Amino acid sequence: MGTAQFGMDYGVTNSSGMCSNVSIRNILHIAFSHGITKLDTAFSYGRSEENLGSVGVEKFRVSSKIPYLEDYEYGDINRYVSASLKRLGLSTLDILYLHDDRNIQNSEILAELESLKASGKIVRFGASIYATVTPDNFLEKFDVVQCQGNAFDFKYLAYLNQKYSVYLRSIFLQGLLLADIDRLPLFLSQEKNLFLAWEKYCERHEKSKLEMSLYNAMNYDVDSYVIGASSVDEVQQIISARDSMREIRDIPLFKYNEVNEYVIDPRRWNL
Repeated sequence: MGTAQFGMDYGVTNSSGMCSNVSIRNILHIAFSHGITKLDTAFSYGRSEENLGSVGVEKFRVSSKIPYLEDYEYGDINRYVSASLKRLGLSTLDILYLHDDRNIQNSEILAELESLKASGKIVRFGASIYATVTPDNFLEKFDVVQCQGNAFDFKYLAYLNQKYSVYLRSIFLQGLLLADIDRLPLFLSQEKNLFLAWEKYCERHEKSKLEMSLYNAMNYDVDSYVIGASSVDEVQQIISARDSMREIRDIPLFKYNEVNEYVIDPRRWNL
C-alpha cells in the first residue's frame, strides 16, 4: 500500500485531498485483512510517516525513503532513519530506499546502509529509480529496486535483472489509467488516441480499467507492486479487482505502438 495520499494531496486525478487519520485507519484495517501487509512511505510524503504512527502500523512491514543527500556526511542516513522510526512508532524498517538515484553510486552511502542493516534498524536497503537511468552494476549492490511500471510502460523488464527483488510503483499512473477520457488533464490532450486504445482494450476483454491495470502488473515477474487508495471504497474496489483477476492468464497484455516519455514520467508533467 502506497501512502503518499496519507500525508499530502497526492495524485494528478485525486479530487479528495489528503486522507484523514480515521480514513487511514479504516483503509489499513481493510487492506491488512485482505493480505496487504506492506506499507510504502517516504520522508517527502508530507505528514505520511507521522499520520501512520498516529494510527499504529506495528503489524505491517513498513518501507520508507530518504531524499537526495546533496552534501552527504556519514551518519546523515542514520539520523533520517531514527527520525522516521520515531514518527512511525517502530524499531525497524523493512526497506530503506534511496529516493534519488544520484546517491546510488556513492560508496560511503552504501557503507552506511550496510551498517544500518547490521545494526537491525533496517532489514534491507533499496533504490527507487526510473528505468534506464542507473547503471545496472550499481543496482546489484541493493536488496530491492523499486521502479515505475504499468500497462503503458514496462520497458524496465529489459533493463533490470534478478539479482535483487523488483517492486513496481505507479501501476495506475497516479490514477490516469482509471480516469474517464473526458476528465484527463489538459497536458494529455494530445494523447487521446493512446487512452482511447486503452479504453477499447478494456472493453474488448469486458473488464474494467482497474481490473486490467492490475492484470498488466500481476502478469509480469516482479516481487511486489504498490497500490494507492484514498478511501475505503477505493481499497475495496482494488481488492475485489485483484481477486477477480488473480487466476486469469489468457488475456494479452496491452500494447501500443509508441508511448511518449512525458506521459509515463510524472517528473515531466506540466501541472
